[in-house]
Amino acid sequence: MAVPTFTPQSPLAAMAALLAALITLGGCATTLPRLPAPKPVADCAVGGLPPPPASGPALVLDASVKGGVYGAPAVDIPANASLQLTSDLLVIATRDITILGLITGPQGGAARIVFVSLEGTIRVGNQASIGLGFARPGPASTPRGASVFALGGPGENGGLLKLVALKGSVDIAGTLFGQAGGPGGLAKATASPLLARLQRAFGFVPQAGAALAMGGVPGAGGDVIVCA
Repeated sequence: MAVPTFTPQSPLAAMAALLAALITLGGCATTLPRLPAPKPVADCAVGGLPPPPASGPALVLDASVKGGVYGAPAVDIPANASLQLTSDLLVIATRDITILGLITGPQGGAARIVFVSLEGTIRVGNQASIGLGFARPGPASTPRGASVFALGGPGENGGLLKLVALKGSVDIAGTLFGQAGGPGGLAKATASPLLARLQRAFGFVPQAGAALAMGGVPGAGGDVIVCA
């Protein structure tokens, strides 16, 4: 809705113009909710990971791991290990990858969790859990004025969990998650009777104050991809 304007002709009119500049007017026209960004197509591609060493001891990942890229002949995550990630975790092994513990994704941020075995088997034990977590919520909208419309932003899409055994198998007895999409953004519209009276007094708003709020759309859920 266009905001009426006028040219001050007196001290009273000049004061009215100053008040109008200080008072925030919300838009009167509503719009459709903004949707989350399109998700990329999930596939079994594993390009870009560094080649791991072919021989040597297994790499043991514990609670000190918060994310990063790891390569080893073999990889173990023991049952007493609980990894709380803050960023992407990419692991590539020449032989077996054994996951018996817990791997939790970032709380409030989507992440990629990728395990690749070139020649061996990926095993997920029956007490193991991988990928719990949720993406960022959408941005909040909290306008205040005589006639306002609040529209929360879309939540971030969920993360990606990918297990790829190029020559072996993937044995799953535990629980896999792709990370939940983030909740839609908060919308809170506050109509101020005082602002409405001031604006009507100077001819800016011909009708009573109003407020309309529409929460944001949640992000799409994450993906779980298993390739063997």
